[in-house]
Amino acid sequence: MEKTLISREELAQRWGVNVRTIIKYEQEGVITRNPNIPVPRYNVSEINKLDGFEISPMSPLERKRLVKEIDELKARAEKAEDALAKMNIIITEAIYINR
Repeated sequence: MEKTLISREELAQRWGVNVRTIIKYEQEGVITRNPNIPVPRYNVSEINKLDGFEISPMSPLERKRLVKEIDELKARAEKAEDALAKMNIIITEAIYINR
């Protein structure tokens, strides 16, 4: 019978890293431990999927930071567009008043 769960130590050995790296991957959301048992165990099918793909060069935290930065820049751009539209109205009114 094939195992469905793998321990933190087994996973570290499988990937050739130390246990602290596995904990870091868990904290970054790269892997998910089974929440139903107190001892850290990981679903073998999830690990097999990860083994078949390259790990994203961007951590979930970095991705979240960049998404936040993009949202802030979009908000700033929208404010700038509003200011330009108001300036355009003022300039247009000034041109027609001075005719």
